[in-house]
Amino acid sequence: MSERVRLEFFPDGSEACPLLCIRDFSAQEVAALRNAALELADGVSAFVRLEDRVTLASDTRLHMRVGKRNEGLRQAPQAFELVLTPLEWSQVEGLLEPFLEERPHGSQRLDEHGEIALLISRDGSW
Repeated sequence: MSERVRLEFFPDGSEACPLLCIRDFSAQEVAALRNAALELADGVSAFVRLEDRVTLASDTRLHMRVGKRNEGLRQAPQAFELVLTPLEWSQVEGLLEPFLEERPHGSQRLDEHGEIALLISRDGSW
């Protein structure tokens, strides 16, 4: 694991809503995130802390949880929390697949159900 995965919150990130951006990652780190989404989709895990899967370079934290409905991303006191149904976690897992390849550019919104959108970006742009 590297110490380069960054979670950055942009309160005024887009015209539609604030953004939490995952950036500065390797293919191995995306694989760890993808495996977490797959575990949540398949019922292997009900709750995952991203910081337990990859080393974060920032103090921002992301916790992922299975819910009965898609609540999306919200800002909790200790971390951002993403709550999705197993079906939606399966879709997130699929959206992460292209990021397993090392490329210089590209971004993808992983979730837009809540008041905050979750984005993965190779170079921090969207």
